[in-house]
Amino acid sequence: GKSSTKATERLLATAEQLREDYRGKQLDQTLMFSRPEVFTAIANSRMGDWAEDALLGEWRISLNDESGVDGGGLRREVVSLFFEQLEESCNVLRIGSDERLAAPPTLFIANRQD
Repeated sequence: GKSSTKATERLLATAEQLREDYRGKQLDQTLMFSRPEVFTAIANSRMGDWAEDALLGEWRISLNDESGVDGGGLRREVVSLFFEQLEESCNVLRIGSDERLAAPPTLFIANRQD
């Protein structure tokens, strides 16, 4: 209804304002990740203890044992690796996949508190 549309619009406006506020604000510290352990490293961190800049600012990323400067490509790579590894983790329950119809499964994220 109208109230859910207005709530969605407010959420999107707030997200846009946060994006503008933190655009170009890079973390001073480089975040180090191991390519096969990106999801584990982030999932096991205490994100609630992260500073606001770390949550909303632009990450400077380095992958262990790989050379390169993060010009944005490594950030995208880490986000992609995070979601790929999340999907493969035990935290995701797959329901309703039908390979004959090429229908993707519905994914549910399990409660990490249990």
